[in-house]
Amino acid sequence: MIARKNILVTMVLVKSCGKVFSAPASRPLIEAWIWYYTLAMIHCKKVAPFVLMIMIMLFPLSCTDAKTSVSFPEYEKALGSAKKDGKPVMLYFSSRHCPYCALMEQDTLSDKEIIKILAGFHVVRISAEGNRALVKRYSVNVYPTFWFLEGSGKRIVETPGYIEKPMFKRLLEYVKGNHYKTQDLYQYMKRTG
Repeated sequence: MIARKNILVTMVLVKSCGKVFSAPASRPLIEAWIWYYTLAMIHCKKVAPFVLMIMIMLFPLSCTDAKTSVSFPEYEKALGSAKKDGKPVMLYFSSRHCPYCALMEQDTLSDKEIIKILAGFHVVRISAEGNRALVKRYSVNVYPTFWFLEGSGKRIVETPGYIEKPMFKRLLEYVKGNHYKTQDLYQYMKRTG
C-alpha cells in the first residue's frame, strides 16, 4: 500500500486503458504532469494526446506576473527592518502541497488593494518544507497561517486558514491601525463587519 504522503495526485485512466498512474510527492507539479504523460504515452496511446492537451491548457495557470504579487524578504532581514522603522511584520506560513496557499496567493494576495496595504508591512513567506524551526517556534499546524508581529517582534495575532479578500483587508487594517491595543480581533471584526 502506498502511503498517502507519497502520492501527489493519482490519475486514473480506467476507461481507456485500465491503468492507474501516480507520482511521488517529492515531484513538483509540472514534473508530475510530465511523469503522467510519459506513462500514458507508453501504456495508453489513445489517451496521450488528451493528457498533453490538458497539460498545455493548465501550464499558463501556474505562471504569475511578478508585478502583481507580493515580495517575501527573509525572516531575519524583515525583523531587523521592522525594529528600525516600526512597521508590523506579517509572517505567511505556506506549504508546497497546500491548495489553499496557492488560492490565497492567486486570489487574495495578488489583489491590488491588498498589495497597497501590505506595502506598510514587512511580509515574509515561510515555507513549511524549508523552515521547520520557524514552523515549530510559531506552533503552525494549518496552512496557510498568518502571524502578525509588532515592529519590536512582539506577537499580535495568529489567523490560520484561507481568508477571502474583504476579511483579509479588515485583518490588515486591524493590525496596521493598532486596533489590537484596545480590542481583540473578534470584537474588531464584529464592530466593523
